[in-house]
Amino acid sequence: MGSVKKSELDELRDAIIELQNKVAVLEENQLRLRATKLSDSSYPYWNYLLGFGIRDEVRRNIEYALFILSERLSGNNIIMAASDELSDKMLDSDDIYVTKNKANLYPKELFDAGIPTYKDTVNIIMKIMEIDDEVVVFDLLLSIYWQSMFKELMKHLLIPNLK
Repeated sequence: MGSVKKSELDELRDAIIELQNKVAVLEENQLRLRATKLSDSSYPYWNYLLGFGIRDEVRRNIEYALFILSERLSGNNIIMAASDELSDKMLDSDDIYVTKNKANLYPKELFDAGIPTYKDTVNIIMKIMEIDDEVVVFDLLLSIYWQSMFKELMKHLLIPNLK
């Protein structure tokens, strides 16, 4: 029976090595594709994500943060739920309720009351992206603006900063 386990372990080890090699090839091909593809000016945000290798999880977190900031700009209340359960009343409310677990995934200042500022937004996104480069975030926001996403928020944040 000891040899069966060794054989199974060898098979698993070989399968892991094969998967690692396939991932390496995919990463190399993705880099080549990024370098050779023509940018489509209709999709500057998607081009930006691809060009900087931003993972989908990070993209979703950025977009959720922009959703919350848009709601704040619109004057909607962002309310932290006391638990991870949202009642039907909360779900039917005009207010935005955020579960405790969801809130813990984001910088606390995302859920502050009031109109979001450019500086606060940049700081929030830098924390989400785990970077310390305001220019990268400005370029990201600009690509979102050019792709007509979160239009009101982008106008509010960027127009005063383009002058």
